[in-house]
Amino acid sequence: MANKSIQDELKDYVAMFVALKEIVDETSNDILMTRPESDKWSIKELVCHIVDTEHNFTLRMKKIIAEDNPMLMKYDQDKWAEQLNYMEWDMKETILLFGLLRNSMAGILQNLPAAAWKRKGNHEETGTLTLRNLLEDANHHCKHHLAQIVANKMKLEKS
Repeated sequence: MANKSIQDELKDYVAMFVALKEIVDETSNDILMTRPESDKWSIKELVCHIVDTEHNFTLRMKKIIAEDNPMLMKYDQDKWAEQLNYMEWDMKETILLFGLLRNSMAGILQNLPAAAWKRKGNHEETGTLTLRNLLEDANHHCKHHLAQIVANKMKLEKS
């Protein structure tokens, strides 16, 4: 399968805010808060995780753009979910934050020269990543969790 163009990746990057917002807006608070299984995150927790991961992707992308071969931090998603108490977050603010992060970063990414997409950083766990890798990873991460959210919503609404 051929790689998508940068422009197609950027379109997906921006469009995912609308998709996530629509799903959350169409889902009752009870469904948002319910864990499909005791050891699985609720839709609300998944959305909060998406936003926290977006913070990390945004920081990593900015570091690669602005610094030469920067170190890119890892984070413990389970500790963040627990210690940041995702179940108490305001969903309207959380979705808005995701949109602001994506749209502001998209504005930066859309104006980069072609050579910038090959700039690199070193991730603590996965090694060398290019700016393009990070954009693709951000899109993949969000798509993966959007599919998980849709599946959980359907399952919970049937029960």
